[in-house]
Formats: sequence, C-alpha cells, structure tokens
Amino acid sequence: MIGGEYYLYPELLGKEIKNSFYNYLSNNISNIEYFSTGRDAIFTLVNSLKSRRIWLPNYLCKSVYDPTKKTGKEILFYKINIDLSVSDNFINKIKDKDIVFIINYFGIIQKNLYERLKRIDIKIISDITHSLISIDKIGYVFINSDFVISSLRKIGPFPDGAFLGSNVLDLPSSKNSIRENFSFKRAGAMLSRRYSKINNYEDDENFKVFIKMEKVLNNTKDYGYKMNYFSKNILKRIDIEKLHLKTKNNFNYLKNNIVKDNKLKIMNKQYLSQFIVLFCNNKNDRDYIRNKLANSKIFCPIHWDMSWLTKEDNISNRIFSIPCDYRYNLDDMRFITNKLNNILEDI
Repeated sequence: MIGGEYYLYPELLGKEIKNSFYNYLSNNISNIEYFSTGRDAIFTLVNSLKSRRIWLPNYLCKSVYDPTKKTGKEILFYKINIDLSVSDNFINKIKDKDIVFIINYFGIIQKNLYERLKRIDIKIISDITHSLISIDKIGYVFINSDFVISSLRKIGPFPDGAFLGSNVLDLPSSKNSIRENFSFKRAGAMLSRRYSKINNYEDDENFKVFIKMEKVLNNTKDYGYKMNYFSKNILKRIDIEKLHLKTKNNFNYLKNNIVKDNKLKIMNKQYLSQFIVLFCNNKNDRDYIRNKLANSKIFCPIHWDMSWLTKEDNISNRIFSIPCDYRYNLDDMRFITNKLNNILEDI
C-alpha cells in the first residue's frame, strides 16, 4: 500500500545520531519550541503577537484557520491563484504591524512575495511543512521569515509533533502538559501498523484509531500543548540527509516519468516535497484517476477540501497528491507511474 499514515520502525528505538533531524533544526534555527501539533504552535504564536489583524491565504487547511480564529484576531484572506501563485494586490491593503501567514505549498517558495513583504513593517509567519525536506532551499525561508512553523507528524513517523522557530525573535512557550490520549494512542497504532506491514496484514483497525484521534483533535477547543517526550526523541534518531536524498530520488523519478499531456499538470516540479502534486482539467477526471489508483492501493490525498470556507474552489476540486516520501523506493515509483500512465490513456 502506498499512502496513509506513517509507521514506527525499529531504528527509531536505537541510539541518537549526529546527523539527526533534531540537530539539523537546532543548527539552523536559533530559537525553537516544540508543540504537540501545528495547531498548538499556531495558536500560541498568533495569540502572543500584539497585532489585531492577520492575513491568511484563501487556500489552506482548516487546522490553520481554527486556532487562528480562537485567538480573536481579525482574519483577512488573500487570494491564491490556480497555479498556486499569490495575487499580490492584497499587499497594498496591508497595514503596519499586520501579520501575514504564508504557506510554502508543496515545497514552492515564492521569493517575489517575500521580497515585497520584507519592505513593510509586519510579521511574516511561514508554514514550511511541505518545504522542510528541501534542505538545500529552505534556508531562504528561514532568513526571510520572522517565524517558521511545521507540523512534524505530517512529514515523518511522529505520534505527535510540531515546532515553532525564529532566528530573530523570542518565542512563546508551550504548556507543560501533553496531549496524552492523542499521542499515546497514535503511537500504539503506528507501531501496530508497522507490524501489519511486515506481515502483509490488513491494518484497518489501526486506521480506525488514526481516524478517531483526528476527530478528537478536530473537536478540541484548547491549544498550546507540548510535544510528547517519545516523539521528540524520534527526531534525534532520524537521518535528515537520508530522508532528503531518498525523497528527492523518488520525487525526480515521478517528475520525469509521469506522462506529460493535456490531462494533468505537475504543479511543483521545480521544487521538492514529500508529494508530487497533480492538477487535472476538472473534478471528474481527478476523482476518476484517484479512484483507479486507490483500486491498486495507491492512496492519494487531496490538499485541501475547502468546502468549509467556500462553495466552489477550482484548486481543491482539481488537485491531488502522490506520496513519494522516504518510505518508498524506485520500484514503488515505477509501480505508481505505470498505473497512472495507463489510467491517463483511458481518459
């Protein structure tokens, strides 16, 4: 099976390593705080800033919006174009001391946007979840943001985890308590999922735990919790360069071997992410391709369902992502491209 939740593997229970994910973050970000989820980090940061207004992109996950709304700040939206670029005419409406939240969609770093915003007296928060794996390019975002945020559990084998960092400013701290029920149950399901994988068992039971824990998180009204001790120590046992290289090899294979025709477009081919993001001509084509891939146990997420914000969204209705992270090898990528290219012939 390709896609779905991460699992825990034996190497993560071994000794700390020098070239770890944890050390990479510590060496590149002066001030860093670890949180249970990205929502906890977003709420804690935005709530601590004095500005009363924050600009969010109108293409985003609800888990960004909910903790921001909880702070009581005035939320304004700026437009994301169909090619994931920013309609920067909103910049003329920005007031001094505003906050602008930027999402590096699928590794895409829009330097023109940063350059224009840096001329204004505002605070820039960058969500680097999809670009963090691009260790040769992410330095630009570190330098040009006041704060960076990443949800670690979305990019690796962490029961919970996120971080807030800054190279120029002090940071608010997390609570002293953890999301105990959430992180412990996810850890159990991740260990069990690994057991299921190596024995070729179905992991439906584990999947139900993940779904239940997401519902628990979605229903929470309380934010600010710290990262679990176990999750934080996993960071010290993951080789960031191996993660980067394996993802890069998988990404490049997909980029170079998916049939390029008028039925879909690769949105992030000039960058690097744990996903190749494909944009279809219409929703029917997108749904047809995803369903056919799912029949071959290739499960492709949609980033994101925007029905909670708008009735019609040309991006989320036509986009889907193919996982290409470190869990997979080139044989998996060949399997994906063969299936996808055959499906495209039928459209």
